[in-house]
Amino acid sequence: VRISEEIASGRLKPSKVLSFKSTLNYAEHANCTLFKRRHSRDPVYRTDVTWDDIGGLIEVKRDVQFAMELIYDRGLQRKLGLEAPRGILLQGPPGCGKTMLAKAIANQRSVPLISLKGTDLLAKWLNWSVLKVREVFTEAEEKAPSIIFIDELDSAARRRGVEEGGSDAVVREVVGELLTQMDGIKEKEDILVIAATNDPWSIDDALLRPGRFDKIIYVPPPDEVGRREIIEKVISRSKIPHEIDIDRIVATTDGYSGADLENIYQETLTRRYIEGKGRVRKITTNDWLRTLKRTPPSISKHTLKYYENFRAVKRMDKHIPEMYT
Repeated sequence: VRISEEIASGRLKPSKVLSFKSTLNYAEHANCTLFKRRHSRDPVYRTDVTWDDIGGLIEVKRDVQFAMELIYDRGLQRKLGLEAPRGILLQGPPGCGKTMLAKAIANQRSVPLISLKGTDLLAKWLNWSVLKVREVFTEAEEKAPSIIFIDELDSAARRRGVEEGGSDAVVREVVGELLTQMDGIKEKEDILVIAATNDPWSIDDALLRPGRFDKIIYVPPPDEVGRREIIEKVISRSKIPHEIDIDRIVATTDGYSGADLENIYQETLTRRYIEGKGRVRKITTNDWLRTLKRTPPSISKHTLKYYENFRAVKRMDKHIPEMYT
């Protein structure tokens, strides 16, 4: 602590209680320093994820690619008479490829991706969350053209008035500053905000209105084609030979996410290693089926209906934590 010359050092004694008054400029300087230290690695990076790395999701890829064309091609905007979205919200159950989609977008456009989680925007003290949000958008403007990707947006932008006490105050700060910053990027045309969420119902309504997250895309579990592609990719990376009926495995995994399928492979390999006492010569169809029998999908068909009908559920003002039970 640097002691001001205005304070008599003789008055500073053990157990002495003092009050300090700081200016916003000092708080802003301190916050930016802490924020950068917290993110010791540079959050701006080039990603090597391509569309081919994402199994299935053909319609989702098509929607995302058209949105990107509309955003970056002003001639197309004039031709179709459409306004480009300023933000894209990827909503859907966990493990279905939302983060990989954001990385593939940045790679396709060859622009920096500023990636963070919603919790990175939260702070213990009032006004500091505002500065964290501002820091991210300032970084994006310096690196423009660029893309900001906020994973788990719901953790920082929950509906205002729902939380109690200090939590609601912090949420109000984050949501308010996000609205301000997203309204400001309309004029810049070179910053895109992408967010992902597993809980779209809890996000503040103001962020889902035109001019903010205009484009909301549902990212479902992979269909039959997608599951086949994911399983083939998993097997191709494996060092253990596979002798499996892939058609049978694909038919048995309806409703499983990409992350679920990766986990099934890991569990199957682990069990074969244990049963073989350290030796695994090959993995068969029955090995996969035994694991599948013990491991149901991470999300139920009942819950998927809520994601598919997100707009209707949102209009009913129905927050659905009970749907996970």
